[in-house]
Amino acid sequence: AITTGGRLREMAERAGAPVLLFHYPAQPRAAFGYSFMLLLGLLQRLGFAADRTPDLAPTVDLLRRLRTILGPDNRTESNPALQLAQALQGRIVCVYGGGLMGPVARRWKGQVNENSKNWAEFDLLPELHHNAVVGYEHPAALPNVVAVVLLHSPLNHPRIQLRTQITADLLRRRGIPHHTVEAQGETSLAHVLSAIYIGDFVSYYLALLNGVDPSTIEAINYLKNELARAGAPI
Repeated sequence: AITTGGRLREMAERAGAPVLLFHYPAQPRAAFGYSFMLLLGLLQRLGFAADRTPDLAPTVDLLRRLRTILGPDNRTESNPALQLAQALQGRIVCVYGGGLMGPVARRWKGQVNENSKNWAEFDLLPELHHNAVVGYEHPAALPNVVAVVLLHSPLNHPRIQLRTQITADLLRRRGIPHHTVEAQGETSLAHVLSAIYIGDFVSYYLALLNGVDPSTIEAINYLKNELARAGAPI
């Protein structure tokens, strides 16, 4: 178990399972670096993942450079995360990704939901080409209420890259606003983490534009309380 403690630690210890503890007193989604790297290290030790140690230092350097560009000290038109958040404000956000960007699309969706308190969904390539693209016709007001984010990685299979471009063409034909976000760096690790990093900043700025606190989760707290009252597992 990878945990900060609490019930999960107790359950793992009772079961005799290994426990990896880390301390980060904030929302779990903000502790992504801890949970991701601990899990990656564990999978490497067990032989289920390739050794990414040589990729770590360049990736950290990349994220630091991105922080200068994306961070709140840069409140100008040169901040792409802020610009994208402004384009997404007031709209339902749909995030598309395939290959390396598939799990990243799910992360973006969750961050926009939790941080921005904004309706968001995600879909995956190539699956969305079997259904979602047919739904671009209706309702007629769709171009006024939705915005699509296309996550692109040059390291993805060429067919995934082609599908991303074709999806943009289909959206353009229907007049649906869409924005392509390019993963950064030279390795798959850098592409995944940089795309996640960009999404986290976008969701933060969208929260501020929506006038909400990105750290609160009132709906989830209500859900947990109601489940606890009913004696149901959380």
